[in-house]
Amino acid sequence: MPEFVVNSEKDAFDLLKKALGEQLGEDFHLRFQDWPRVQVTLKGDEYHSTITPSLMQGLLDLQHGINKTYAQLVYDQPDARSLKDSDKAELEFKAKVEEGSSLVTVDLSDFAQKLVTSLVGKMEPSHIVILGVVGATLWAATTMYKHYANKELKKKELDVEADKLVNLSKEETARLALVTQALAAQPRLAAVQESAASTSMAMLKGISDADLIDLNGVKLTQAEARQVLSTVRRTSNEIQINGNYRILSVDTSKDEEFRIKVRFLTDGREFVAKFRDDSLDREHLRALQQAEWGKSPVYLSVNATELEGQVTTATIVSATQQPVKPAGQA
Repeated sequence: MPEFVVNSEKDAFDLLKKALGEQLGEDFHLRFQDWPRVQVTLKGDEYHSTITPSLMQGLLDLQHGINKTYAQLVYDQPDARSLKDSDKAELEFKAKVEEGSSLVTVDLSDFAQKLVTSLVGKMEPSHIVILGVVGATLWAATTMYKHYANKELKKKELDVEADKLVNLSKEETARLALVTQALAAQPRLAAVQESAASTSMAMLKGISDADLIDLNGVKLTQAEARQVLSTVRRTSNEIQINGNYRILSVDTSKDEEFRIKVRFLTDGREFVAKFRDDSLDREHLRALQQAEWGKSPVYLSVNATELEGQVTTATIVSATQQPVKPAGQA
């Protein structure tokens, strides 16, 4: 009988990809070894091989979430009240604290192993792998912790700013797509993701007083952590940016909508401006086309929104073929 051993995040997602593609067969053994695990590294005056009360609360919340996940996926119950005492004892994890700056490691491999073992005989093997592997990754994968923080940031920040602070690599983005596919195949996992996301952000809040934070691969300074957790949403200002522009590129991939990357010649700012095919007269379209082909300046009237000096949205209202000379010039 073939055996699949999961001892890293990469192993987990490779196995998930095979399960979603129905490439595992019907007879195999699945074993978790030294993964999943959650690591928290903190540096600051109060963090020297210690667990503060707020960090302890975060670990208790993590334990509660693990218990709840087991109840949801194995017993199809909404919370952990249905668990037997033996279940709770077997799901209980130990947090290891190492010397120096506070480094806390939580090994969740027993949870993952118990989860898949308890599902045997209740569903097809590939479905067990999907529930077991995703149930583990939602709580312990660096990909998911980055996704939770990035998503929280995008509630109040520009997408580009959120991606600068907490960036998912190309590989992590592909892994996130596998999780999305798994959630569509197994809707019960959606509640687990919601619980894991809220717990991870609550844990971040509890340790946000540290100078430097590494929450399972999400590395932040104290100021950056507070930026993620901030409840204040910054507002944009409506402005007009009329003047001479250079067209840098044109994206026509969306039906009836053009996305044009432009450079405002007055101050050198570059941004993407949109317009619909039916929103401009032919003379304006001709002016844009000739400016692109001839690589020449074009005068644009642009309605935009701006946030802290950065253009967030822009719509082209009109285009004039010949650049308009500044006042006072012949």
